[in-house]
Amino acid sequence: MSSRFPGVELAILIAAALPATAQEGQRAFDASDFGRAAESWRAEAAAGSADAMFGLGLLHDLGLGMPRDAAAALRWYLSAADLGHAEAQFNVAVMLDSGTGGPRETAAAAAWYSRAAAQGNLRAQYNLGLLYDKGEGVPRNRDLARLWLGLAAPQLRAAQDRLAVLADDPFARDLSPPVPLGGARIGSRAELAWTAPPGPGGSIFHLELVTPEGPVADLQTALSAVVLPAPAEGPLFWRVSRIAEGNAAYVAGPWQAIGDPAPPPPTGRMRILTAPGAAPFAAELATAFRAAGLPVEIGAAVAATSAVEHGFGQDRNMARDVASFLPGLSAEDARGAALPGRPPGEVTVTLVSEGS
Repeated sequence: MSSRFPGVELAILIAAALPATAQEGQRAFDASDFGRAAESWRAEAAAGSADAMFGLGLLHDLGLGMPRDAAAALRWYLSAADLGHAEAQFNVAVMLDSGTGGPRETAAAAAWYSRAAAQGNLRAQYNLGLLYDKGEGVPRNRDLARLWLGLAAPQLRAAQDRLAVLADDPFARDLSPPVPLGGARIGSRAELAWTAPPGPGGSIFHLELVTPEGPVADLQTALSAVVLPAPAEGPLFWRVSRIAEGNAAYVAGPWQAIGDPAPPPPTGRMRILTAPGAAPFAAELATAFRAAGLPVEIGAAVAATSAVEHGFGQDRNMARDVASFLPGLSAEDARGAALPGRPPGEVTVTLVSEGS
């Protein structure tokens, strides 16, 4: 086992009881009838139960009713983890972190710890904090170490103790782009994880989740993994940017696609704010932008005049191109408007017709 858990077997780190959905197997397990538990869980796993897959991993892991088999345990835990089972994700991470059932893979462990931590698994939050503290599998980043340890600390004494002695990062802080660790759609939610070295003070991550039709979610967070509601079908794209304090600048990570087949990921975003009299033209404009591969969000205009705005200097050229395309405007009419929460790569078009 990993040195993160000295003297403790993985079995002791697993929840004492499985969730209730794999009920027949759970009842047999509680009665120490491990042969019947395995039989029930195999049937339930074949029907798609993540809890049953986790249970089978547990039996192989502990050698209950069968010889211990770490490789088989890891396969079953992975099957459940792919379905979003947080305890299984944690167990997969521990096995990869320690090299149990296969070679040690700390980068893959960090990805699974991240997904479990985003679902609130305390031990995953603690172990992820340790990885960031030491720079194992992820860039050394004690800002993120503090954040993840801090989430676990109210209920986990070991996290409190580690926080008390955590030193500052001795490294230079650059506005470097985040690096995706992994993203998956689990039913109607998306589990997304990324990593980054320490950034300048006050910088923050901005997560975008979009479909080809438009934005699904925008989120600013100091953490490095989230779980968000998402459409259950169709292609999804996500990326994480790091934004400097005061929206002075941003650096964007690469777009990641979820779904198959997926069109090329978008390179920017459009937000169209329209007054009632300009609604028909706004609809035509949205169709044109979407045909060009840009997600579009439409809302109501509150301004009195038409305008094209961008939030960051890096998006100025795109805003100028859009302004020059619109009747009555030119490239010089594009203007910067650094609004808090504005996503990188977004250009806002306000359309107000005469008499609106």
